[in-house]
Amino acid sequence: MAEAREDGDFAGFVRRTRPALRRTAFQLSQDWYEADDLVQRTLIALHRH
Repeated sequence: MAEAREDGDFAGFVRRTRPALRRTAFQLSQDWYEADDLVQRTLIALHRH
């Protein structure tokens, strides 16, 4: 039960922060596809920890 709540909390965090993370990643890479990949890899690593 607690794990499901944590996943829900993380999903909410992702919904709130992903647009800003994507914009920041685009500024770093100047490529929207690379920005999406960077954000996805970062969020996966964050979720694991």
